[in-house]
Amino acid sequence: LTLVDMQGGEPHLLKSGMEILMVMELTAPGTTWGVAKKANIISVKILDWHGEGPTSRVIAGLDWVYGKVLASGCPSVVSISARWEECQPLDDAVEKLADHQIPVVTGAGNDRSNASAFSPAHAPSAITIAASNILDEQTEISNYGESVFMFAPGEAIYSTDIGHRFLLMQKLVMNVQSAALVAGIVASLLKDEKWPILKIMHELKKASLENVLKNNGYAPDKKQE
Repeated sequence: LTLVDMQGGEPHLLKSGMEILMVMELTAPGTTWGVAKKANIISVKILDWHGEGPTSRVIAGLDWVYGKVLASGCPSVVSISARWEECQPLDDAVEKLADHQIPVVTGAGNDRSNASAFSPAHAPSAITIAASNILDEQTEISNYGESVFMFAPGEAIYSTDIGHRFLLMQKLVMNVQSAALVAGIVASLLKDEKWPILKIMHELKKASLENVLKNNGYAPDKKQE
């Protein structure tokens, strides 16, 4: 099983890129708490070291993943740790992966606004994850809205680090942390076989708690966690 991290920037220069990989290491193939210990992580660079780049580069990265997964036949999960203004070609690239049973888990964004205004969070088959905290509250900067599939822990997340056993992730990458956690869970569900996206979403909902998220004033609509 392969877990693909579509990350932004050089990991050693752009801190959030390294942190999302560390969350992946902890939640997916980590030897201590990993929920999918046999998963392999492949990091696909889609942005420059400033964390910037055109959507065409992201689409090219997704197309690369598409070709590699089809060639290998290996069950795979894609995690995208960035967001762009609504872009139909990018959404279409996500749908192309989903049509071939390659789930794409993405963060809702950290703009304190409606995730439906952004891609790939806006894509119909994207598994869009917003961030909650230990009190079952939406985090202060998390996006929200109808495009959000569910909330997952995105605040005060511990992960591995070079030279340290554990490291507390920084506040500004909340949604990429929560998306990485869910990507690890999806990887554990798939194991050795591919699943349709609707089946994955159904199993995630079965494993979640509904109507526990406290509306703390950052989002006007009702959501579930």
